[in-house]
Amino acid sequence: MPKLDAAGRASYANFLMVNLPRAFAAGGQGAFGWQGGRGTLETARAKALESCAAKGAADCTVYAENLDVVWQGRAPQAVAAPGPFTSTWNYSIVPDNRYFWHGPAAAVGVYVWGHGFGMMNGAGALADARGLQPQPHVRVFNNVGFDVVRFDRDPNADARDRAAGWLEEALLNLRRRGYRRIVVGGQSRGGWNSLQMLAHAGLADAVVAISPAAHGSGGSTNLTAQYDDLRQLVDAVPQASTRLAFVQFKADPYAGDLSGRKALIERLRPRRPAVADPQPGCGACIFRRPGRVGASHVDASHVDASHVDERLLRTPAGRRLGTVPAPLAWLCCEVPQERRGTAVTLAVRQQPWPTLRFAVRWTYGISICKMFVR
Repeated sequence: MPKLDAAGRASYANFLMVNLPRAFAAGGQGAFGWQGGRGTLETARAKALESCAAKGAADCTVYAENLDVVWQGRAPQAVAAPGPFTSTWNYSIVPDNRYFWHGPAAAVGVYVWGHGFGMMNGAGALADARGLQPQPHVRVFNNVGFDVVRFDRDPNADARDRAAGWLEEALLNLRRRGYRRIVVGGQSRGGWNSLQMLAHAGLADAVVAISPAAHGSGGSTNLTAQYDDLRQLVDAVPQASTRLAFVQFKADPYAGDLSGRKALIERLRPRRPAVADPQPGCGACIFRRPGRVGASHVDASHVDASHVDERLLRTPAGRRLGTVPAPLAWLCCEVPQERRGTAVTLAVRQQPWPTLRFAVRWTYGISICKMFVR
């Protein structure tokens, strides 16, 4: 590794959190620069070298790109992901080759990501979200040893409950393949399908729902139906339930009654032992930011969960770091004025997966109503 000071090493750690394409350049006197998450790999290389040179180095070279260290002609190290685990006319379970691949025997677990429902495009056809890169927070799980697979669905066959059946069967198949831990998550409809897995105790070890939605927008009767459906979903969750991370955007046009939605999700709390508030006075606070307010189906891809501690994913026999019993335990608080526009990190320790930390970056004016882990 080129000689980097503390700032350079911290920047490289951030680089490892971003989506592909990406490139990191380094030079003399500790100079560095990187680019990632948009454009092409060629653009990322050029921008990384430009940023490094701007720090005064005349010998900047690309150190790492995408999943490989390429410094001094090093050969590629990343193992290629296999082909689809399941491939049908209606849906596929696809190992994503934009992530490090370990395989069921070596991986800590697997993260199954579900995209949103394809909305009508300008040509009057349903947009196809298959193949889209999962949100950046998924990469954190990959960095600590999780494989990543996509739950890709044909927009013309993507009925809500039908897709839930596909996902249930996919998770069972992943268990049969030997994955020890399964995290299932998604945004919008993918998040809703992930929530539906809560009805089956032990099917997944954790669920991540990013502004989940199942029906229409605005003041349509579909939103009333969505509230009723969410109530039924919550009622169906068994007592011994799966950990849940729930993210809701304040200006989400598909959420309907936010206070009602929050109250329904809060009903899951008594199904676990009560826990101490990780931040006294936090309660059920709301993230706010002046000016533009993000809507889930536009801004959700910019949620940057840039710090998930690997200890979260250790077995119960692993080193104990906390005294809080395995709970629904993570709440968001108001962001202090002086911290707005920066990354905000909240943390809580718990058993048997001790630590979870999410950092939310306030780029793009994102506003989040609720986020917790159980």
